[in-house]
Amino acid sequence: MAESKPYHYFDTPEGEDVFKKLMVVLKPVALTGIAMATVNVFCFPTPKSYLQIFGKYAYFTLPLVGAASAFVVVSNLGANYRQKDDKLNWVAGAIAAGGIVGAWTRSTQVGSAACMALTLAAVLKKHAVQNGWSIIPEENHNALFASVHGPRYDWTLTKERPRNWTTGEQ
Repeated sequence: MAESKPYHYFDTPEGEDVFKKLMVVLKPVALTGIAMATVNVFCFPTPKSYLQIFGKYAYFTLPLVGAASAFVVVSNLGANYRQKDDKLNWVAGAIAAGGIVGAWTRSTQVGSAACMALTLAAVLKKHAVQNGWSIIPEENHNALFASVHGPRYDWTLTKERPRNWTTGEQ
């Protein structure tokens, strides 16, 4: 059986596999929202009931998920409609996401600032992708010693030799 490779956002062109792209984006966004809500529940005045705690989680997680969903859907719809894969699609997605942030905070000033900041980030990321640059390095060369992968490393002092090892003499 062939080993399946995990799907990444840029594995297919813009406008294709929108649902897969949405899932790739929503996983870290949902975890970020849950982490923010957990910090809020533990560090600020505590809610009195489970319903209030659930409300805090929904208050932080749902707008982030909505903004990320709006970005992915609008940018891919723009690519399908215009039949072009350029920065303008990402600008439209960033404006949609910034609008959701503004509605979440109930502030037009915050929404406008979010639109501008997200547009700048989207254009920078799209430009980097189009030119083959990497803003955030994907490879972690120190993963064996400074991450969750450390427990899988063989820490024994005398590792077992490979099974087909010979002395070099035939």
